[in-house]
Amino acid sequence: MRPETFTGPVIAVIRRADAVEEKWVTAPQDCRYSRQQIEQAVRFQEQYFRSQVILLPHNTKENAMQTYLPACKIVTTHGVRGEMKALPLCDGAAFLAKFKRLYATPQGGGETPLLGVRAQGNMLLIRLGGVEDMDAARAQVGRTWYFAKADARLPEGRYFIDDLLDCRVLDADTGAEYGTIRAVEHPAAQDVYTVVDEAGREYLFPAVPEFLDRVDLEARAVYVRPIPGIFTPAVNGDEG
Repeated sequence: MRPETFTGPVIAVIRRADAVEEKWVTAPQDCRYSRQQIEQAVRFQEQYFRSQVILLPHNTKENAMQTYLPACKIVTTHGVRGEMKALPLCDGAAFLAKFKRLYATPQGGGETPLLGVRAQGNMLLIRLGGVEDMDAARAQVGRTWYFAKADARLPEGRYFIDDLLDCRVLDADTGAEYGTIRAVEHPAAQDVYTVVDEAGREYLFPAVPEFLDRVDLEARAVYVRPIPGIFTPAVNGDEG
């Protein structure tokens, strides 16, 4: 049974290329949905139209996991055949070389084949479909290109920083909440999470297998088994 009325924030707009109307997407307060989740939910109706889901700003990075992340920013041309020099905004050439396509917008618009990528010092040299000469490459200078997280294959136990931010940190045995993840650093082989509790106190949590039980991104929760001293004052000689 459908409700007669509903109150909630507008989180996205469905724009139809072959119709004059637009559809607003609303959701319960504080519910978070990605572009892919919305597309799946409205496919029963939008399959008959050429439509695009446009996420509104308050439903993107600040409140939800991003579907598309920055890959690189074009800074200049390179040669006369359309190759471009780019600033890497991801893990570098080896990571980006695994992708077959990039996107011109953070909402997934302007899908373009990625024809090649190689390292040049700390920069990237990339080739994109449709960019075949210096003039076309010059028109790309200053543009940021994005990759789809769905196209990425991360090693087991590795996650996008964007996905971990604002996840709750819970005790795997007791369910006690230690705080939320506000930053992720990768100083060595394992990540280190900055966890902030309700009082604003910061803790550094080493995400090693001995302490990290599991990550549940759907629930926006990270389950841990910390030793004394990580989230509590050191006792019984732990300070030494």
